[in-house]
Amino acid sequence: MQLNKLVPAGIVAIAMVAAAWAPQALAALPMVIPLFHKEPAGAVTAAQHWYQKNQQGVGWRTKISGPTLTVFLPKKANANGAAVVICPGGAYVGEAMNLEGYQPAHWLNSIGVAACVLTYMLPRGRATLHHMPAALLDAQRAMRLVRQNARKWHIYPKRVGIMGFSAGGSLAGLVGTHFTKPNPHATKKINRFSDRPAFMVLMYPVISMEPSITHWGSRIALLGKHPSPAVVRYYSDELHVTRQTPPAFLCAAKDDPAVNLQNSIRFYKAEKKLGKPTELIFYPKGGHGFGLGIGKGRVSHWPKRCAAWLKKLGFLGHQG
Repeated sequence: MQLNKLVPAGIVAIAMVAAAWAPQALAALPMVIPLFHKEPAGAVTAAQHWYQKNQQGVGWRTKISGPTLTVFLPKKANANGAAVVICPGGAYVGEAMNLEGYQPAHWLNSIGVAACVLTYMLPRGRATLHHMPAALLDAQRAMRLVRQNARKWHIYPKRVGIMGFSAGGSLAGLVGTHFTKPNPHATKKINRFSDRPAFMVLMYPVISMEPSITHWGSRIALLGKHPSPAVVRYYSDELHVTRQTPPAFLCAAKDDPAVNLQNSIRFYKAEKKLGKPTELIFYPKGGHGFGLGIGKGRVSHWPKRCAAWLKKLGFLGHQG
């Protein structure tokens, strides 16, 4: 599959991360694949700013012309058939592509997991009960696209999960609680595949839109300033956990100044109530937006804890 045309700065940014993080685990340069030949109905388009930096120096995208998947495949000798769609965070007003996209992708490759970094359309406060945000449609389609390419990318369809950071955790949680049924008779082949994740990794996630614990910036960007109670409830992930919701690994820092820890706690309790093998880890320090936690003390241990959890659930072992 050919690479989509990219702004040179974008290619440089991805290559720099590739060189800095476990290059021996990477099969080839990443593939950048558009999710749609045309933007979905209701999507907001603008001039594309592929790779900028915000005031904190984090690789940042704020204007997106169309949703894409950047696919990082591990070497065959290292691959175990698992895959993860990664949703970078950014309060639904931007996307931290390096810290919460490319770096986690290369860590996943290092443990044999294919990683697909999602660039999704920003919702612009337009989500309603009858108008799904383009970001959710993008993430659902990304899940189906990975499964459609499972044989080509040496992936087991039952081992495709989703990972999200901050508002990307909200998006990942929406996919895990609002997944749609595949249509085996669909005219378009991609719609014959499931968008339900096999597992979720939710990092310092925005889970709830409830006023008492929500992250207001993310809520306004997703739902607007005056959503109805029904809309608030619909997009609060913790209220939609069922026996079909996949298990989750949740992680946050106790000194997070941005997202109330009750977001993670309520989702964890909702899953545990149904007997799911969900895990919740809080670290004393780390703040918000720590990514892999490199150079930030104990919070940097979460990737090992997450890998152990995935292995315990059977997602990292090789199938005979």
